[in-house]
Amino acid sequence: ENTCSSELVSELKWLTCEKRQHYQSQLLMFKAVNGLAPDYINDIVLFNFETHDYRTRNINNLSLYVPFVKKEQFRNSLQYSGAILWNQLPIQVQSAKSIDSFKKFYYDYINGF
Repeated sequence: ENTCSSELVSELKWLTCEKRQHYQSQLLMFKAVNGLAPDYINDIVLFNFETHDYRTRNINNLSLYVPFVKKEQFRNSLQYSGAILWNQLPIQVQSAKSIDSFKKFYYDYINGF
């Protein structure tokens, strides 16, 4: 029997390559946000409230600063694309208390639970 790979991935409840890439990126962003990543990654992740001196309504928000893009290649960087994907996550996923709970919340989120 000939089975389409996308059907097999769906049947096995695996992540597609794109979703797997996003998951790995967001796991690394979670580690950076919580100071668990290597310093060279922690240093490139900035919260929105760290980019200016005035207080806003979102001061306690976990939203990350998305840098301005001058070159198209930068759009693929963790600093840019990771921040965009992170900011799209629900606050429940962003504010997970551990890596294990982040993984669970993330999988629930992408599977629509």
